[in-house]
Amino acid sequence: MKNTETCNSMLKGKTVVITGASSGVGRAAAEAFAHEECNLVLAARGWKGINEVVAYCRTLQVNVIGLSADMSIAEDVEKVAKEALEMSGKIDIWVNNAGVMASGKFEEIPLEIHQQVIKTNLFGYMHGAYNAIKIFKDQNHGILINNVS
Repeated sequence: MKNTETCNSMLKGKTVVITGASSGVGRAAAEAFAHEECNLVLAARGWKGINEVVAYCRTLQVNVIGLSADMSIAEDVEKVAKEALEMSGKIDIWVNNAGVMASGKFEEIPLEIHQQVIKTNLFGYMHGAYNAIKIFKDQNHGILINNVS
């Protein structure tokens, strides 16, 4: 087993895409990868949250861009992948983390809300995996992390 110092140094300069990066686990992952001096492409639906995370990461002197993207929309995910490749020519790690939930009694939640949960939490991950795996195969390397609850 490698020691922690060796493992951490292996992350420096890696390009990491994180979806759902504006809060919670996604934000924590962004901050952790920033501390390891990774290049970051951070995506979320809302600008306010993503801009806060990008600003924090920039204080650590890392290369970071924030994108407003809805992972349930294939074209938005393709845009994220394209921007990441334009940033550094590669993607080493893709973290599928974007997710939404519906709270309340099942029968009282409008069907459209349930459909959006499925679009984001299932198809969003599929869109991310589809793009990441294609890139990883072209590069002959890459790590896909699906944070699904």
